[in-house]
Amino acid sequence: MRKASIFGCVFYAVVTHRKNDKGDWYGFNMCNPEEGSPWVKKEEYEVFKTVHEEFVKLHAESKIKAAYEQSQTPDEAETKSSNEF
Repeated sequence: MRKASIFGCVFYAVVTHRKNDKGDWYGFNMCNPEEGSPWVKKEEYEVFKTVHEEFVKLHAESKIKAAYEQSQTPDEAETKSSNEF
C-alpha cells in the first residue's frame, strides 16, 4: 500500500501454488524485501520509469502477448534484446 509509483518500489515476490474449486495455478505473493530498501536507488528511478512507460504503451497497443503453450517460442520480429539490465 505504498503511495509511490510502481517503478520506484522494490518488492519480494514468491511463486506460490494456489488451488480452489476452479482449479490449480501459480501466483505471486508480493511482500517487502527481506533485506535492503523497499525503494529503488535514485539513479535507477528514471530508467525504470522509462521501461514502465514503454510496457504501458506496448500493453495498450496489444503488442504484448502471452505464450501459454510450452512449445511456443516468441516471434523474433516482435521481440528485441537489450543489455540494459
